[in-house]
Amino acid sequence: DIRPKYNLDKSDFVVGIVSVLRSWKGHKYLIEAIKMAANELPNIHLIIVGAGPQKENIEQLINKLDIKERVILTGYQANPAIFYKAMDVMVLPSYAGEATSQVLPQAMLMGKPVISTEAGGLSEVVIHNQTGLIVPTKNSHEIFLAIKALYNNDDLRNKLIKNGKEHALKNFTFDRMIKTTENVYKEVLGS
Repeated sequence: DIRPKYNLDKSDFVVGIVSVLRSWKGHKYLIEAIKMAANELPNIHLIIVGAGPQKENIEQLINKLDIKERVILTGYQANPAIFYKAMDVMVLPSYAGEATSQVLPQAMLMGKPVISTEAGGLSEVVIHNQTGLIVPTKNSHEIFLAIKALYNNDDLRNKLIKNGKEHALKNFTFDRMIKTTENVYKEVLGS
């Protein structure tokens, strides 16, 4: 349990993101959503796992919004699984550059509800209100509302956890992806 290491209590509601710190990953919108949430959800915290070229801009935004006590920047982590375990919700608010996400199925397999956008191939991973929640790109307020919905609704959270895990096991395991790739090659070579 990494919560004690970061001074997070068991009662804290931890929103997380695992991602390279790039502008199009949407950290800015998630951080702004946490600022909105802080006014209504007193025990909310954000944990940002990853390193990258936007680190300085992210730190400046956190300071500007005066939420430094609510946000943890871990830097690059070789074992993100222990961070997923500490999260109550995983968010990936990308607005460009996404193929098929690895972090969303990983979070689902770890039993975490997810919030995402439809950027790139993300809508193949997240089916709105079934395996996760989908929000519009570049929309801090909608991210906040999705976080708030999961914060306040255990039934919704549990439904997304169950369906998300089943969806990830069925479609996004390593074996499944290898089999799918092999089938594409067989189809192309067969014709």
